[in-house]
Parts: sequence; structure tokens; C-alpha cells
Amino acid sequence: MTAEKRHERNSMQLEKGEEMDTSTRIIPTPFRVEVGEAAQSFDVFGVSLIYANLLGELQSGAEELISTITMKPTSTTEYSVELVIGTLPEDIAGTESYTMEIKAQGTTITASHAAGLFYGVMSFLGLLDITNGREGMPVKEMTIYDKPRFDYRGHQIDSARNFRTKES
Repeated sequence: MTAEKRHERNSMQLEKGEEMDTSTRIIPTPFRVEVGEAAQSFDVFGVSLIYANLLGELQSGAEELISTITMKPTSTTEYSVELVIGTLPEDIAGTESYTMEIKAQGTTITASHAAGLFYGVMSFLGLLDITNGREGMPVKEMTIYDKPRFDYRGHQIDSARNFRTKES
């Protein structure tokens, strides 16, 4: 789905007064998303990371992003996102993988490494619509299982300005 098509769909839903499907807001699409029959929608007014120190060196970046989008990273009255280092299902196990269980009472992100926790926090923030014109940001209860599609992170070499031989 392109950004333009996503915008058109979301605009039509808002005009009709329909509930937004927040499960499709994470880009790229997670490995698996489960939304129960009785899943409730609720509003998030701010985020508090619990056990943010598990992010290690990534903690300051996550908290800075949260504060940039006008949410307080350390308030006890805000919606809590608990970070947990634990084991993951075999089909998604990996250093950058995570599970995220979103409920009205709070969210739990579980990963086996700090990198997975960080990507889980980024995905949670991606679910929040800070431009919806309302005070709260709507989210629906769901469970997300996510892992990278590829075992490596790539980069592009600018061969026009950085000449390389075939051997290198």
C-alpha cells in the first residue's frame, strides 16, 4: 500500500466517522498481527516506558523521540509500555525480533535483545496517530509478532562518487 493510498483510505474513514484500523499503521508490515474478536479501541494520551534501561545505549534515542512527539517519557499517569527481555516463539526468534501485546491497561514488549525492544518501541510509536485532531491517540488491542524480513541490514554505495572495483 502506498502512502497516497493509505492517506486516501484514512481520510475516507474519518469523513464517514468509521473507526481507524490501527493494526495496519506499522511500516513495514509486521510478520503477524492478531486482533481478537472482542478487541477494544482506546485512546493513549502519553507514554511511560517501564524498564527503559533495558534498551541500553538506545534508551536516550527512544525517550528523545517520545518527547519530540509531545509525549512524556517518564510520567506515572500516562499509558505504560513495559519492556521485557525474554524468550520469543521459534518462528520469530532473533536479535531484532519482538512481540508486542497491546491492551487497554498497558502494553508489554518482549524481545531477546535490546535491539528487538527498540524496534518494538518504534513500532508502538508508529501505531499512534498524533495528527488525528483529537487529544488522545486511538489504538486497538492486539498482539504483534515481528521480525526482520532479511538477516542483514543493507546499505547503498554511491558508485558515481565513490569508485570501487568489482573485487571490493
